Amino acid sequence: MSESKNSQWLDVAVGLLRRNNRICLSLRQAHQHLANHWEFPGGKVEQDETPQQALIREFNEELGVQTSAWQPLIVVPWHYEKVSVRLHVFQTEQFQGEPQGMEGQKIEWCALENLAEKHFPEANKGILQALNLPRIYMSMGAFENEQACLNQFNCALQQGIGLAQFKSKGLSETLFIRLANRLADYAFEKGAKLLLNADPECLDSVANAAGIQLSSGQAQNYSKRPISQDKLLAISIHTAQQLNHALQLDADIVLISPVKQTAAHAQMTPLGWQGLQALINDCPVPVYGLGGMQLEDVSAAVDVGAQGIMLTKGVWPDA
Repeated sequence: MSESKNSQWLDVAVGLLRRNNRICLSLRQAHQHLANHWEFPGGKVEQDETPQQALIREFNEELGVQTSAWQPLIVVPWHYEKVSVRLHVFQTEQFQGEPQGMEGQKIEWCALENLAEKHFPEANKGILQALNLPRIYMSMGAFENEQACLNQFNCALQQGIGLAQFKSKGLSETLFIRLANRLADYAFEKGAKLLLNADPECLDSVANAAGIQLSSGQAQNYSKRPISQDKLLAISIHTAQQLNHALQLDADIVLISPVKQTAAHAQMTPLGWQGLQALINDCPVPVYGLGGMQLEDVSAAVDVGAQGIMLTKGVWPDA
C-alpha cells in the first residue's frame, strides 16, 4: 500500500454478484484508471446514499440487472498516490436479468477457484482473501493422544470447519511435524485450510499446510514477509503499531485480541467491539476477533467489519 495518505476518504461500493460458484467481473476499459484490470462492479457512494443503495443503482446502470439482499463481506481502506478510498464490499445471489456491459465494458462470470488467475487492482487482495475464508477460525484444543487428535479434527471438518490452526506448544518437533502432516492432508482432502502456529520453516516439512500463524512477538523478528505468496500468513496483534507491522509483512489475515477479558491476557484491557472496529477500520485484509469469543459472537464481529472470530470451545470436539 502506498504510504501517501489523504485525510478525505472516497467511499466506493463494490458488489460481488454470485451465481453458484461463479462471480461476475467486468474489465476496466483503456481510458479508465487501472485500465485492463478485472474488477468487481460498483461505484462511488453518492451523498445521502448507503453502499447497498449505491450497488442497486450501479448494477442497474452498468450491468442492466436488478439486485437485492446485499450482504457485507469486508471494508478495505486503501491509499493510492492521489486518493484514499474505502471499498465497502458486499455480495448477493439475488438478481434479475443477465449482466451485460451497458457502457461497453467486457463482462465475464469467473469461477471462484480461477479468480487468482485474473489481474485485479492491488486493493482487491483483501477481497479475494475474504471470499475464501469462513466466519469461524478454529484453534485446535486439547487431545489425549495422536489418534484422538486426528479423530477430533476429522469430526470438526465433517461439521463444516474450513479454517484451523495447529499449535506446536508442548509437542516434540517430531510429533508436531508428523501430526501436522496428517492433519494438513485431512484438511486438504476436505477443501479446508490448516495453518501452523509455528516457525515459518515448518512449512518445508508439511506440504499441505495452508500457511503459518505468527504471534505479534514472532512477527517482530521479520522485516519482510517470511513465507511465499502461495501460502497464507496470519499474524495476531494487540495494538495499532503491531497492526502496521503485520501489514508491512504483507499479512493475509490479522487476528486482533483481546476483544473480551481472558485469562491468557488477564493484564490487558479488553478492546471491546468498538476497539476492535477501530483497528479494523485501518486494516485492508480480513480480521478475526479473539479473546473470550463464543459462537454467538459471530454476528457481532461481522457487524463491526470482521471476517469472523477464532474459537476453540464450541467447535473443537470434546475428547
